[in-house]
Amino acid sequence: MGNSRTVRPGDLIAERYELENELGRGGMAEVWCAKDVRLNRQIAVKFIAHEFVDDPEFLVRFFTEAQSVASLNHPNVVSVLDFGDFDGSSYLVMEYVLGGSLADITGEPLMPERALELVEETARGAGAAHDKGVVHRDIKPANILLDNEGRPKLADFGIASARGGERITATGETIGSPHYISPEQISSADATPASDVYSLGIVLYELLTGVRPYENDNLTAVAIAHVDSEPEPPSEHVDDLDPALDALVLRCLAKDPEDRFADGNELAESIASEDYRHDATAFMPATSTSNGSSRRRPRRAREER
Repeated sequence: MGNSRTVRPGDLIAERYELENELGRGGMAEVWCAKDVRLNRQIAVKFIAHEFVDDPEFLVRFFTEAQSVASLNHPNVVSVLDFGDFDGSSYLVMEYVLGGSLADITGEPLMPERALELVEETARGAGAAHDKGVVHRDIKPANILLDNEGRPKLADFGIASARGGERITATGETIGSPHYISPEQISSADATPASDVYSLGIVLYELLTGVRPYENDNLTAVAIAHVDSEPEPPSEHVDDLDPALDALVLRCLAKDPEDRFADGNELAESIASEDYRHDATAFMPATSTSNGSSRRRPRRAREER
């Protein structure tokens, strides 16, 4: 069928969702802003790429996971409202989230309090899914959306689960972003809630330091590092970072899933139970950002390398 798209602005999906404008597209899907004409509210419609529409196994798994996520009703999960087929294109109707994603605020260290808040809440969303036997398999900043109050909402459960997470081939070809994938997924083992914990650990590392633990232009090298290399503690990148944060992040990034937090709920409870602000006077001054997040200055020696 190819990748040509038949939908256009003004199309009425299921006699209810009127398409307005395309918000973005990637290898797996494209997302449209639309209006629910029955309830007079804005929603998002995600159309699955045609090559996956032709894959019955993908569609069965996708819609099964979509049904599971639709039942979550959790404040830290993007709500799934409906799904179906339109003109040969399978689609998912979701809550419309206004504030962009965590990918928009990576690249510089956040204040630890804000980084922990974001990951704790995202972990609670993941934990709600874990309680229902659903593993996301592809947690990364681009899949963590922010509402207009800055609250994180985990998105794309159905797509991530249906495609079985990231895969890296023998020739080094990748599907998706390998920087956040767990070692067991790289080794083609089954993903578990602890696999999502690993990905959340990478996200926390990046929010705390402004960098990911394994950076390399060669994506196969990144994958190998997830399996074979121990990450530097976050405090190697940022001055005066609480050592407790090193311990928290490195437990999430343990190579053996048994050595990590068991699921999102356990990670969230660990963050909530610890007082990571006991040495607040040691933190460097923060600067204000446009979205209200606080940032802190990275270690200058790292900037000069």
